[in-house]
This record gives sequence, C-alpha cells and structure tokens, in this order.
Amino acid sequence: MMLAKEAQNPITNLISLPFQNNSNFGVGPKGQRTQNVPNIQPVIPVPLSKDLLLVTRTIVPYLHQPT
Repeated sequence: MMLAKEAQNPITNLISLPFQNNSNFGVGPKGQRTQNVPNIQPVIPVPLSKDLLLVTRTIVPYLHQPT
C-alpha cells in the first residue's frame, strides 16, 4: 500500500519512466499517412541535501512522419 501511495506523489523519491504515443492520421499530401509522436518522460529525483529534493522531468519527443 505504501508504494502505491508514493507512486501518486509527484515529489516522491522514485524514478519513473512513462511513455506516451500520439498518432495523427491523414498526414501528407494525399492524406493517407500516419504521423507518430512518441514521448519519453523520465522523472528523476536528485537529493540535494537532507531536506531538499530536486525533481527533474524532461519530455523527449521523437517525431516520425513518413514522406
């Protein structure tokens, strides 16, 4: 139960690596292609001191669009 509670806390001392994929249909000159934009969103806490925690959240998109 405690791990589930910590996973809901945005400033907990847990590393997470969520992925998200967005698909866009009807892309291209003829509207017959699909564009995919997967996002990697690592959340990495870095303890700076006993009472201070730096939580980094970077969003790294990768765009794939067929020609």
